[in-house]
Amino acid sequence: NGANLAFPRSFESPKKRDGTSTLFSLIILTLGIEYFGYENTVTVFRLVILPLSVYLSCNLLGKSMRAPGGGAIALMCAFLLVVVASTILLSGISGGISALSFLFVIPFVCAIGSCLCLHVHIPYSKIFFWWAIPHLFVFIFFPGFAFQGWSNRFTGLHSDSNFCGIYITFSFISCLFLLMKEKSTLWKLAALIFLLVDGYLIVQTQSRTTLATCAFGSGLLLLFLVKKPVFRITTTSLCIFSIVFAWGYAQSLDKYAGAYDNPIDNALVRFSAKNLEGGSGREERYLNNFERIFSDGMVVPVGYATTDKQSGANFSHSSWIDLLLAGGGAFGGIFMLFVNGCAVVVGIKSLRGKYSDEHLLLNAICLELWCYSIAFSMITGKLFWLAVTGICVSAFLKTRKRAPFDSPRYRY
Repeated sequence: NGANLAFPRSFESPKKRDGTSTLFSLIILTLGIEYFGYENTVTVFRLVILPLSVYLSCNLLGKSMRAPGGGAIALMCAFLLVVVASTILLSGISGGISALSFLFVIPFVCAIGSCLCLHVHIPYSKIFFWWAIPHLFVFIFFPGFAFQGWSNRFTGLHSDSNFCGIYITFSFISCLFLLMKEKSTLWKLAALIFLLVDGYLIVQTQSRTTLATCAFGSGLLLLFLVKKPVFRITTTSLCIFSIVFAWGYAQSLDKYAGAYDNPIDNALVRFSAKNLEGGSGREERYLNNFERIFSDGMVVPVGYATTDKQSGANFSHSSWIDLLLAGGGAFGGIFMLFVNGCAVVVGIKSLRGKYSDEHLLLNAICLELWCYSIAFSMITGKLFWLAVTGICVSAFLKTRKRAPFDSPRYRY
């Protein structure tokens, strides 16, 4: 009886629960192939993810609003609506497409948040495991298409190696999880093989953001799953030592020498402190937009970032800076503080083992995505809001180490 009080009555029926879990799993699985139509009018998001998200939102939103974490969903949706309105009003027709993209994300946020609020059991590890398969396919059969640039960086089915790498990171961390927690020998073997494959593809992307994010996410997962103090201290020390060693080695590489034969060197040279002529375009864009926010938009939104055709300095290159521009610096800043506060709560509760194992995996991925977006660069909108929703809703959940749906009777 005590367990029934903590979970919605609508989920007492395994059949009802399985249907919701399947739809939600399909949304997450399809999100892994979102890049097939990334810059086209017709995308996987519009054709598959959006309709399923609308259905789940209508079906579960009322119940989830009354559950722990429902307030976080309401806050995010309200913020997104403000961003949509300000973007349309201040950026006019040029901001219409950006505003529409924010509007499309609302049902996706509701669907993700609702399923988390209602404690729907999802095998995230076995869903994220498959995210590297399309990239591996194009790597084997279409290598001419999959490698681009002067240093022959692997881009997979993306036009950008950073985006490609972050998708593969999902699979890499999930394989690490399966190696540690899965009981099936076949799954362990598959996880070991793909752990090596994913690692190789990540190195081939030569993406410093992906390398740093993958290391951070994997470290978080290990710290969440293994609670022995000696292991945590050793793991943290090794990570710090590895970072210092890799950084020191990167400084010995000549950034002006061109492409290296070793893809690892091509990846690490990007960590070099040496500056190329003209400085960093990304930092220039950051400073340009921050100046715009502080001068004009601390109280009143200034609209969406635009691109300067000559310098490109106004393009934000960051999802959260776009939110500060479109929501106003003060309003957006409060939202950022809220998300960061939730991230700290989720991190502490995860270290204390307050979530189920699969949820710990999701927490590690959401936290790595959030740090990726804050510290390095933009990620695709849906991944950004997957991270934000997962962090904020998880922070308010009434957590327990073993939820009722972890029992054999409720296995997915």
